Amino acid sequence: MKKIRHVRRPFRKYPLTANCTGRAEFENTVFGRHNGDGTIDSILVADSVYRHFSFVEVDGDGAFDSYEFTTGMDVNSESFRDDGMDGQYDLRIGPGGAMAVSVGSRWHEVVHEDRQSYVELDGKLVPVQLFPVVRIIENEKDESAKGGE
Repeated sequence: MKKIRHVRRPFRKYPLTANCTGRAEFENTVFGRHNGDGTIDSILVADSVYRHFSFVEVDGDGAFDSYEFTTGMDVNSESFRDDGMDGQYDLRIGPGGAMAVSVGSRWHEVVHEDRQSYVELDGKLVPVQLFPVVRIIENEKDESAKGGE
């Protein structure tokens, strides 16, 4: 029986190939279609050292709603996500499993207790929603974590 040898192809600048559907795609680029309507919901572009950018459309209006930058794939890497495409990162993941939320242009570490995520604001733990977008939860009413609240 003949052994199959796997060869890792080196990263090439802008290599264009055709996938099985006949559509042209770039290597190191992934187009996501998650909501079932056939439109592109996300684009992920990676480089040869595993850093990547991804752009995501969340609410179905056809416009990208957030982007994420990841510094690599090892345990010391960090990811930064900007919800709302306003140029301000809202969520930081890493290094390791650490998470932080940006509130009022300051990073606040996320604390996980009893299956809920919290951040400390003004000396008290406040519930926070991390996915699909960052939201501070106050008095059963969601408020955006952005803008210094």
